[in-house]
Amino acid sequence: MRLRSAIEFLAVAFFAAVLVAPGVSHATEPGIPPKADIVKQVCADLERIYVYAEDARTMANLLRANLQRGAYDDVSSLAGFTERLTQDLRSIRADLHLEVSVVEETASPDEAGVDHHDPEYLRRRNYQLRRVEVLDGNVGYLALDGFAGDEGAGSAGVAAMNFLAHADALIIDLRENGGGGIAMIQLLMSYLHDGREQLSGIYIRESNTDLQFWTHGFVTGPRLAEVPVWVLVSERTFSAAEAFAYDIKHMGRGTIVGEVTRGGAHPVRNVDYPELRITVRVPFARAVSPVTGGNWEGVGVQPDLPVPADRALAAAHAEAIRSILSQERDPQWRAWLRRALEDVEGDTDAGSR
Repeated sequence: MRLRSAIEFLAVAFFAAVLVAPGVSHATEPGIPPKADIVKQVCADLERIYVYAEDARTMANLLRANLQRGAYDDVSSLAGFTERLTQDLRSIRADLHLEVSVVEETASPDEAGVDHHDPEYLRRRNYQLRRVEVLDGNVGYLALDGFAGDEGAGSAGVAAMNFLAHADALIIDLRENGGGGIAMIQLLMSYLHDGREQLSGIYIRESNTDLQFWTHGFVTGPRLAEVPVWVLVSERTFSAAEAFAYDIKHMGRGTIVGEVTRGGAHPVRNVDYPELRITVRVPFARAVSPVTGGNWEGVGVQPDLPVPADRALAAAHAEAIRSILSQERDPQWRAWLRRALEDVEGDTDAGSR
């Protein structure tokens, strides 16, 4: 078993962690493993590290009681059993990061054998930086589908921000972003602020410690600290992507556009039991904003400009051009911006973006 300290791991990943735990002593039997053994391990993990100790005890007591009274006797498959356990756990607290699941023996057919944390996979995905361009009206646009923690992601992030350095407004699209690591959040936030600013950190229940995260005092290339920012979100935006949007909103750095996000603010630790063929995803910490003292768990990040996700880009683009236009005094540039705004407003009315 190889373990990494929370601090070491969190330098790479904010809302995901991996811990390989030893399996139980007996050999795996054909079919579903002993349910009592599974419940025992799940309860032990909850009581040891789940972020809310009182809820952990309540969850563990529920699973033990259900097992004792035969509530799981009718479940004949491992997948069905893990799904039932997850439902019971979330009946105590609707924590979307909390899950018991089957260890998959094969990858999905469309991405067979792909490790989404593999450096080569991330490189070929351009470290989840899907699109970088300058839209009409000199509005910078960055579509980011994940916060990759690999070392190569830093250079990709720097290149993206330097490409957008001369934009008069900036749109960051997190509508397809399901989370990731703190390093890319710190990097991007560092370009959006002057000097060092404290971001949302985490409280770790097991060790009773707080970890703080800050923007960097130095970045490569110019900062965009004075450039107005719009962040696009959807009901699919989750975890670390919500952390980014939440900090942008509550630090007063930008405007959130789109739909209410999913509402997951708990970093997780994966505990694997190969002999039981299960993985337990246990939220071991909670995000804490230095501004609000709270987070977005269970409620999501609320948009400042609520619009359907498929219209968020056009809505933000129009708002960005209006913002630039309000500051522009040159008649020629004002005319150019008005034409750009008319085009974007046409797209907004048509719902084409």
